[in-house]
Order: sequence, then structure tokens, then C-alpha cells
Amino acid sequence: MANLKKLSIIENLAKECIRKKNFIKAEEFLENLLENFDKFLPNHPKILSIMNNLTLVYKFRNNYEKAKEICLREIDQCKKVLGKTHYQTLLVESNLANIYVELHNYNEAKELYEYVITNFSNLYGSDKPEILLVINQLGNVYSVLQQYNDAIILYEKVLVQIEKNIGVESYEKYDIMNNLAVLYANELKLERAKVFFEYSLEGYKKIYGSDHRITMQVSKNLSSLNTSIENNIANNILPQIKILYEK
Repeated sequence: MANLKKLSIIENLAKECIRKKNFIKAEEFLENLLENFDKFLPNHPKILSIMNNLTLVYKFRNNYEKAKEICLREIDQCKKVLGKTHYQTLLVESNLANIYVELHNYNEAKELYEYVITNFSNLYGSDKPEILLVINQLGNVYSVLQQYNDAIILYEKVLVQIEKNIGVESYEKYDIMNNLAVLYANELKLERAKVFFEYSLEGYKKIYGSDHRITMQVSKNLSSLNTSIENNIANNILPQIKILYEK
């Protein structure tokens, strides 16, 4: 018989380890928890949060195959308990798409992002912060798959919504502005690319400071663009500039 009080203590210890970035110990606690819930309480509501935290820990430890395995289990459990199109189920599926990106399974990620965005937008609206971030991730995947026009259309659409629903001074906004600048450069819209790089660079300086790696990457992007413009070698811009995928 499971001792819920003891299991709750272990769960709190796992969360504290995550907070302190002690992911090895957090993994140990969470795997123990999941084993006990699987054995004694397979339908308990807490099992969803345990799976979610364990997936997160595996991702932090770059163990994406294990993260995928647990995330798939969490999706199945969400579907059973909450339903296929429940808010939480769809967001967990977007987490799986993120894992596919890390595993370089871009076509699978694309299909899953598109599925989540369509269903979430139809049921809950397309202006929620959570789904705006998923739309941004789909734009990143389009870029990787060299569907540049699709990516630009998506980024431009989500940029307006992010300013409206997340804020005009948010890292999400500046991520998209940098990514748009990369794609404008690819389309040889160099002056437009430069404006977007400059705007995102100033934004990152405010949010992170000049020495943060994100700020430094955008600064390199702008520098590469300026060098290419000055030397009239616009076709060589893309290898030097980077789309931002994660913090």
C-alpha cells in the first residue's frame, strides 16, 4: 500500500532539487515516485505532474530519448483522464514536438506543432501566450526545413499577437524579431533585416545586458549583416547569422 504522505515528501524533495538544478538527484527521486505510482496508484492525478517534471529533468540532462518516452506516456495519460483536445493535453503534445526538435526529427515536430496549433486555436483561441510560443517554435522548424516564406508569414503574424498579449518588452518578441531579420536577410531584404537586428539587439540589452550570450549572438548577427552589405556579398549572409531556438 502506498504511503501518500511519504510520496508527497519525496515529490517536494524532487521539486527542490530541480529548483537548485541538482538534476541527477531530482531524476532519482522522480523515477522512484513514478515507479511507486505506477505500482500502487496508476490513475492518481499526481502522476501527470510527476511525468511532466521527469520529462523536464531528462531534457535538462540532454537525455531526449528518455524525455520522449515519458512525454508519450504523459500524453496517453492526459488523453485518458482529460481528453484528446484538453488544454493540458495539447500543451504536453507541444512539449513532445519540442523534444522532436532536439532529436532533429523536424518533420515529426512540424506535424505535431501544426496539429496542436489548429486544435488549440479552434477551441481556446489563437491569442493565448502558451500557443503563441508554440507558433513561434513552428516558425523555427519551417526555417530549418527551408520553408522560409511560411516562416516569415508565421513570425509576422505572431509578432503582432505577442506585442498585444505578452508585452512590447518581452524576450519572446525579440526572439521573433531576430529570427525575422535572419529570414529577411535570406530574402535579400537587407535594410529591413538590419532594422530588425538593431531593434532586437537593443531589446536584449535591456532584458539581459550586453554580456549575455543571446545579446552577443544577435550582435554577431548584425555585424555579419553589416559586413556583407559593405562588401556586397549578401548571398553569404545565412551561414554566419543564427536563428534563436532556446535560452
